[in-house]
Amino acid sequence: MSARKRCVVTVLAGALALAAASCSSWTGSQQIRFDDPYINQLPPPRPAGWLGMARRFRAYARVDRAFELEKENRLDAAAAQVAPYLKEDPKDLRVRAYYLGLLARLDRPAQVIEEADRILAAEPAYVPALLARARARAGQGHLGPAVQDLLAASRSPMVRPEDRAAALADAARYTLARADALERAHRWGEAAGVYASALDLPLTASQRVQARVGKGRSAAAQARADGNLGEAVAHLDSALAVGAIPVVEQRDILGLLAADLEAMGRPAAAGARVEQLLAMGPTPGTTVPSLHRRAAALFLAAGQPSRAATHLEAAGRLVGGTAG
Repeated sequence: MSARKRCVVTVLAGALALAAASCSSWTGSQQIRFDDPYINQLPPPRPAGWLGMARRFRAYARVDRAFELEKENRLDAAAAQVAPYLKEDPKDLRVRAYYLGLLARLDRPAQVIEEADRILAAEPAYVPALLARARARAGQGHLGPAVQDLLAASRSPMVRPEDRAAALADAARYTLARADALERAHRWGEAAGVYASALDLPLTASQRVQARVGKGRSAAAQARADGNLGEAVAHLDSALAVGAIPVVEQRDILGLLAADLEAMGRPAAAGARVEQLLAMGPTPGTTVPSLHRRAAALFLAAGQPSRAATHLEAAGRLVGGTAG
């Protein structure tokens, strides 16, 4: 081999050795510089031969610059530096995870979902990608898929205890929000099912009451829509039996029970529910005398004139005095 050829080979070998060394040192440095504590659970980049290492070496400058821009809180500029690198090496999951974190902080849900999909296609149990995609989906109003991601994150063998607790707490919150939205949309059967699924999650005391009452209320609404008033009353009774129900919800349930029982031809039972309403004090939007008159009418229909008279007298006293 001529001296000139030997020189060229020596220079080329030195350059490739430098690229390999940079790959090794930079892969180590990213374990420190990436904020994601899960980053080491992703496989390090595997250059495809000398040419792959050389291509990565050229792209590292962009990633290093992105770190500096992130320190300056110039997240847009940092993301713009990383994106071309991922075109050079789309299989570098560690850099892609870093890029995902930038997009999440920039609140770009569509891109977050796209990048999370790519990571999860290779590493289905990668917790940060599951959590980022869940929050992006929730921000778009897709609460069902968001809950699925959160539950998957909570079951991941990689998940840290604090992240598992946070994922389950978010799953509970999103599940109840989804059930409430379905109930408001009059999709009562679906709402009852989602409320029931919430009861399998670790809920706070108030959330558990919300889920149990919501389940009964939604199931009752569906039964009423199906023409099954007896089943509706049973569901409302089960909801009313839940302890620590907010007063407003207790009144709503009692009002629905009275209406359903009256429609079933059970005026005495309906009147008893109205009496429960009266015992709770003034009901917003309804005067106390009007409730007494309603109770009187129900007890008259039930063939209980003395009980009806008691309510009529009470209504008369309130109207004649300081009506409430």
